[in-house]
Amino acid sequence: MDKADVALIISALSAGIALFTLGWNIYRDIVLRPRLKITFFIGDTTPSPDARPNFVVISGTNFGPGITTVRMVHTRKTSLWRRLRNKVINGIVLTQGAVLPKRLEVGESVQILFPYDKDCFLKEDWNRVGLCDTFNKTHWATPNSVKNARKKWIDNFGHNTKW
Repeated sequence: MDKADVALIISALSAGIALFTLGWNIYRDIVLRPRLKITFFIGDTTPSPDARPNFVVISGTNFGPGITTVRMVHTRKTSLWRRLRNKVINGIVLTQGAVLPKRLEVGESVQILFPYDKDCFLKEDWNRVGLCDTFNKTHWATPNSVKNARKKWIDNFGHNTKW
């Protein structure tokens, strides 16, 4: 092996290390972002089983790998033809008196409460509800939880005649 072969091997190894480092940086900065687990339900703050629930609750837990900030609640209506209606709604965050945006460390949660009445946002036929973070990614609640909450609202208040 002469000096040219050794230089070629060292150059190939350094190019391989540089490509690995580039791939890791892209994965770390673009793919490996904090994940939020979203739950959506109609909650009851009274212990009486006969009382009507009085809050629509959207809860988000940061599963990491880093810190994130919840910026807003996002609703979406999708149809078979991919028509989209989006709306951003504001709520009251009841986590130590904080309001949105709310910074979440890994393992921390935020609960956003909306009043549950005939004029709440469930009167519109949304089928997706989620929380939007600082990376402008919306983390969605399961479609079944939204469907169950909407069905419960219809049972309590009836259909909206607007649509």
